[in-house]
Amino acid sequence: GTLPTEFGTLTSVVTLEVDHNSLTGLVPSEMVGMRDLEAFFWYRNLISGTLPSEFALLDNIQTLVGAFNKHTGALPTEWGSMSHLKELDLGTNYDLHAAIPTEFGKLTELQDLFLNHTGICGEIPTEIGQMEELVVFRAMNTGLNGTIPTTIGLLTSVVDFQVRLNKLTGTLPTEIGDMHNLM
Repeated sequence: GTLPTEFGTLTSVVTLEVDHNSLTGLVPSEMVGMRDLEAFFWYRNLISGTLPSEFALLDNIQTLVGAFNKHTGALPTEWGSMSHLKELDLGTNYDLHAAIPTEFGKLTELQDLFLNHTGICGEIPTEIGQMEELVVFRAMNTGLNGTIPTTIGLLTSVVDFQVRLNKLTGTLPTEIGDMHNLM
């Protein structure tokens, strides 16, 4: 089956979990009507297509977990305005391409960012240093390239920073020593 557009009429739903199924089709942009939605889990399905930029209008959203699907395209730059987002997991969506949007630096409450096993490419944006609450950053086996920005040292809450199996170059910035919680 697919995710019905009628989900958008469920304005009082706080958590929606449709994970571990064989759902196909797109994530409907009409879901923006779910005004109270705080958490949406749709991982381990066969859902495809681009991620809806309209999700940026979900004022209460804190958790988006859509790993292990077949999403394509870029990460929506509009998602940088999700001021309460704490967890974003889009790992193992091999056809997600383009860079990590610089607008993601505005995700100052983000704690967990999982982008491993995607086609994400380009450099890690310097704006990552603005993600003051970030605890976990995993972008293993992607197309990331360039150097790790010195602003990484501003991420003093990070305990897990994994960027292996990429095309990163240069030396590790000395500022990584400021990440005192790194394990």
